[in-house]
Amino acid sequence: MPLILPLLVHPLVTAIIEIPRGSATKYEYREDRDALCRDETDRSTLPLPADYGFVPRARSEDGDLLDVFVLEINQAFPGTVVSVRPIGLLDMADDGGRDRKIIGIAEDAEAFAAVTDVRDVDDETREEIERFLIAYKRENGQSLTLNGWHGRTEAYAAITAARARCGPSPSLTMQV
Repeated sequence: MPLILPLLVHPLVTAIIEIPRGSATKYEYREDRDALCRDETDRSTLPLPADYGFVPRARSEDGDLLDVFVLEINQAFPGTVVSVRPIGLLDMADDGGRDRKIIGIAEDAEAFAAVTDVRDVDDETREEIERFLIAYKRENGQSLTLNGWHGRTEAYAAITAARARCGPSPSLTMQV
């Protein structure tokens, strides 16, 4: 009888950072320009509690690219591509509908090596993310309902569903 071992390590996902931790200047990927652009309509002056970006080729239920908060020691720059280990999500709803925020750890963030689930993140960090989102939505005249934190299994399910909304990835071929 063959030995079957469970897969204990979830794969990494790619994230593109739009706004670095501590920045109050909002950058947003604009699909119509295929570029990272400064958001001139954003009225917030709140600094972000973690690096913030999106998972490419993954659409949220509200039609936007799937958002991700990335916990890491070093601050990234707008446009940085980061390999992220998803550990959970914050389920919420705003004026655009359901809007899940993936929470992940940067692959090279050794200080967070023991964190395997969002419940391992200290309450202060999770509350800081919640306070930021509440204040940010309020400053921009939007409503927000927080529906709770969920673990890594739910995060991977949300990422899988978000990728399915985009359809199959285009194949990469090389011309010789």
